[in-house]
Amino acid sequence: FRDITRVKILEKMYSGMRELIDNVVQSSVSGIMAADRRGNIILMNRAAEKLFGYTSEEADQVNIEDFYPEGVAREIMRKLRDPSLGEKGKLPITKVNIRTRHGEEIPVEMTAAIIYEDDKESATAAIFNDLREKLAVEKKLKEAQGQVIQSEKMASLGRLAAGVAHE
Repeated sequence: FRDITRVKILEKMYSGMRELIDNVVQSSVSGIMAADRRGNIILMNRAAEKLFGYTSEEADQVNIEDFYPEGVAREIMRKLRDPSLGEKGKLPITKVNIRTRHGEEIPVEMTAAIIYEDDKESATAAIFNDLREKLAVEKKLKEAQGQVIQSEKMASLGRLAAGVAHE
């Protein structure tokens, strides 16, 4: 006989940790996606499903290149492999456009990393943050700033006219 109590305890801890990690990934407000070396989607959280318009089951039928405009996915991989752009295998925050299931292009900020197993590339993972709301707020802010500047010009012109009339 062999005591497998320790093995069972470790299996339970591993299972609990795996469940926790899964919950963290699925609960993220950022879209999280992973693809194998051939570009097949192997992980897509709920936020990524909403952003791209695919369910995890449907993502099995598309390639990672389908989520970007022509040539963008290959450019991202080139940057990931280029050590002069920072740490090899990691892409710092980058603004790109992604393409949804319906062909809409959406501006996002993304980070990405190559996942290595035994010093060989096995997959890539990326985190996406939708910029549409942020860009809309920035546009409104610029419009408001323009209106303030215009109001200040009109007030200066009014003071000048009042001064001329007084003279």
